[in-house]
Amino acid sequence: MLTPLLFIDRGLLVLIALVLASCNSGSDPPSQQFRFTFADDLEGWTVGFADYPVGASEAEQQAIDDFYELDSGHARLPPPLDTADGALMLSGNNHSDDLFMFLKRQISGLAPETTYQLELRAVIATNAPSGCFGVGGPPGEGVSVKGGATTIEPVRVADDTAGHMQWIMNINKGDQSNGGRDARVLGNFANSKDCSSSDFSYELKMLSLDPPAFDVTTDENGDAWLLLGTDSGFEGTTTIYYTEIEAILID
Repeated sequence: MLTPLLFIDRGLLVLIALVLASCNSGSDPPSQQFRFTFADDLEGWTVGFADYPVGASEAEQQAIDDFYELDSGHARLPPPLDTADGALMLSGNNHSDDLFMFLKRQISGLAPETTYQLELRAVIATNAPSGCFGVGGPPGEGVSVKGGATTIEPVRVADDTAGHMQWIMNINKGDQSNGGRDARVLGNFANSKDCSSSDFSYELKMLSLDPPAFDVTTDENGDAWLLLGTDSGFEGTTTIYYTEIEAILID
């Protein structure tokens, strides 16, 4: 299985990848591995935001997005990390107490209509110390990082079940610290620093899916969708950098 929650130096990632590859050799079932490092671009990943209000017009939606300070794209890591390294960045101010910031990518070349066990690992950069106080929840522990995979493309859809129009996901990701059918909690945004240190600099953190196995079934073309995201109860700004994602699908 993939290594659980760790704080790491990015220089160790190549060695870790080789160890993980060796763990899936020999008598293990056939597997397919997908690895993304965001060195120069987003490598086919797209981003989105959900669990916040829908605007009545394009102009109103833009005003809401601006109020939530939504931002995303390819970026270089902030200091004291290696600023030459690329990452996928997502940022937002969680005024709704439930903001979901996600990234997704279709993977292909798998067997059609086949159920695979997914092993998923993500390396993130986080500046949220452990044990801090925050409105709605801590800026570290109150922000859950989730990951999973689905047969259908994860997209946001407008919904008025709660009596007001909200963007929600069309897949079951769970809510805040609870996972769902299509996404499980990998960990949270807190890093290894203590809040009393007043050190809000970024450091790298590795997260991975824990047992039991996470199953995903491919469509008739042998495709599936990978999904990662932050589900936040912290009513403030979270800026996360994804520096590496690795998915192993075992038939």
